[in-house]
Amino acid sequence: MSSTAPRAQSTEAVALRVGSHTELGALADAVLGAGRRHELGLLDVATAPDAAADVTPVDVVWAGPDDVSRLHHGGELAVAVRAARTRLRAGGLLLLPAPEPAELKSLHAVAPVAVQLGPGGVAGPVGVWDFTAGGVRSYSCQLLSLCRSAEGWMVAPGPITWFEVPTEQELRALLADAGYRGVQRLSMSETGLSCTVWAAVAPSSTPAGHPS
Repeated sequence: MSSTAPRAQSTEAVALRVGSHTELGALADAVLGAGRRHELGLLDVATAPDAAADVTPVDVVWAGPDDVSRLHHGGELAVAVRAARTRLRAGGLLLLPAPEPAELKSLHAVAPVAVQLGPGGVAGPVGVWDFTAGGVRSYSCQLLSLCRSAEGWMVAPGPITWFEVPTEQELRALLADAGYRGVQRLSMSETGLSCTVWAAVAPSSTPAGHPS
């Protein structure tokens, strides 16, 4: 697959976990065949679903490991899935890594990431993930900056972003309503990812009542 698409800017910034682009590329190869593809990230489609600058049909729309939960928490997942449907060519592929409630229990913080000390003695931001704060379906990430002063290090708290895991029934309903076909739920053992991945194919026509 091509290099990771730039993420749209957000007023609620968050440092997302390590992406899953390589594994999703293998899934796309298995469905579409290896080769060069035109791709978009789900967050880019969701942020500007009606952008007229480029309406070229794409082969793949893919999500990062926390995009689905982030959009679901904000009530924006259905719009994003429909927007992706209108951008995909006939037979194009939607790939949605989406952790399930049972999988949140196995998620944990990874080794600390080295940060570069910048101007003014500030390092960061560093994302602090909490997979226990919101119950069985929610988790959060807070951005922190480390500030060095004459007295030592201080922590400057930043914004908190919340994520909510959709249920299998909710995802199936969203994908069916948007007109996708061939919906598959792929387990961690099948994909090599740290969470379940949903794959769906765009049909040759847009469902009635949906923008084209």
